[in-house]
Amino acid sequence: MLLTLAEVAIGLVLVYFLASTLSSGLIELVAHKWSLRGRFLRLGLMSLLPDRWIYLRVVNHPLLASLYRDVPGRIQHPSYIPGETFAQALFDVVLHKAAQIRNEQPHSSDRPLSTRDVLEAARTCRAAGFTVGESLLPLVEQAGDSLELARRNVAAWYGAAMDRVSGWYKRRARWWLFWVGAAIALAVNVDTIEIVRTLVHNPTLRATLVEEGARVAAGAGPVPSDVAVLTGKLQTIERQGLPIGFSCVAKDWSVDLDGRSLRTALGQCWSETKARSGTAWALKALGWLITALAISLGGPFWFELLNRLVDLRGAGKKPPAVTSAVAARR
Repeated sequence: MLLTLAEVAIGLVLVYFLASTLSSGLIELVAHKWSLRGRFLRLGLMSLLPDRWIYLRVVNHPLLASLYRDVPGRIQHPSYIPGETFAQALFDVVLHKAAQIRNEQPHSSDRPLSTRDVLEAARTCRAAGFTVGESLLPLVEQAGDSLELARRNVAAWYGAAMDRVSGWYKRRARWWLFWVGAAIALAVNVDTIEIVRTLVHNPTLRATLVEEGARVAAGAGPVPSDVAVLTGKLQTIERQGLPIGFSCVAKDWSVDLDGRSLRTALGQCWSETKARSGTAWALKALGWLITALAISLGGPFWFELLNRLVDLRGAGKKPPAVTSAVAARR
């Protein structure tokens, strides 16, 4: 009985891992296309530099220009800006603004920059109402006469702000994972309750999924990394008896239905829908919801759990030769 439960758990976790990784892959495609990480970075920079003049000069600074995929300062923001680069750009912008306020020539590159120059510029900007001056003063004052330490202090300040941005993105991504997971659960009929029922009563399917799970956990085969590979793996285990997909639609997901076939499939789906009781639909909806919630936990969570379950069952220990080979390649 315990062995059966372990095998059911491995099969279910493998399905969750594949579905979660598929959802993450789809989100990454959208995030790259629409530069979602860059948008969050922009929001973080705007909260860090509320003075619009300062913000615009920093994001258009020559040190940052090479990081943009498109025109600097436009919608295609980079997803990452090094802290040291940001600090240097901010120092240049603050010095330039202070020179404008004092109606002086900007700091000459012929003269070495000092913390005193940055402090005076920050004080001038603060007196003129720029909040960045208030933020810079304690960071530069703590550095004493070390300009390098001042840069590191500003880089650390920037890094702490970017950690908060990363937290915003992860929380939003968790919701995206849930909704994409819900869409996949409905579109592909990944019903947790039905999958568990089938695995309990189908030892052949359990053995197949345990073997595949052991391969994934041991790293003996390629871990799915793109949408096409993940879709292919789900198709493969679906053909082996996993109850995903809809019986009224062609099993081969790549088949294109013509008009007549589509009408026939829709008619069969409608007949099956009418024949299903309200209780059955409630259980189906609950199964989809459980799947969506599981997918929202993310692929890394399910991969780690898969490793633990396979090791617990004793079917996925990595042999020393494989471990040594992997270490040698690293």
